[in-house]
Amino acid sequence: NCVIDDSYVEAMHVNAEDPFHGILSGLGFTVYPIGISGSSLSQYAAFAKWAISNFKCKRLLFVIVINDFDESLISYKKNPGYHYLDDNNNGELKLIPYQVSGFKSFLRKFALVNYLYDNLKITGRVNRFINPKRFDSRNADGQGDKLMLSKSAIDYFFHELKTVNLSSNQMAMVLDGDRHSIYDGYENRKGYDKSAYNYFVARSKENGFSIIDMQPVFKNTYSKKQKKFNYSFDYPWNEYGHSVVAEEIVRSNLLFRAVD
Repeated sequence: NCVIDDSYVEAMHVNAEDPFHGILSGLGFTVYPIGISGSSLSQYAAFAKWAISNFKCKRLLFVIVINDFDESLISYKKNPGYHYLDDNNNGELKLIPYQVSGFKSFLRKFALVNYLYDNLKITGRVNRFINPKRFDSRNADGQGDKLMLSKSAIDYFFHELKTVNLSSNQMAMVLDGDRHSIYDGYENRKGYDKSAYNYFVARSKENGFSIIDMQPVFKNTYSKKQKKFNYSFDYPWNEYGHSVVAEEIVRSNLLFRAVD
């Protein structure tokens, strides 16, 4: 089993045994977590091809979060070292080469800079502070260019998955919940979140992929315990959120246990 995502799989804020994949390993599943902060659907497709080639995965489990869609397109974002879908070239998957600048080479000589970057993910926090709307999908109304770009990215993503050496019934999607709306007392996703996820779900079903939607799970759990699934300082899941996700994955019976 290979699980693929960005910071939700990288899980820098929790101990090694506490992410959902660590919990699954403790329950007897063989799980290879593959994730780098800042990844999106395009990078997930590249990860999937690499994972199947190197780990002979029988199952792929993708964790899908709201910023995965439009950020997959090269016209929207092109950070060096990541793969993107070229929306000017029929969604071709392209790697943006990474080259270390002279300034970064200089900064890497300082232990404090390395600590802030590697352990505290300071660049992401600074970006969120400078431009919080960039990281909060609630500011979108579900219409317009952002949704159009997201739909294109989703279509390209499923086209890429057709090229991997697994059938659709060997791959599944775990959809994050709109926790902002849940904490605010709403039952369903809102705005852009609702429109983008609905389109992703429809395309998943058309292509035969299983879906674990955490929206109703998080909603029901929060209504009972009033305990948040993420830290106040960042949006990826905390230990509690990971445990709820792990429990739902086990309930789905989508993964192979080690004895298989």
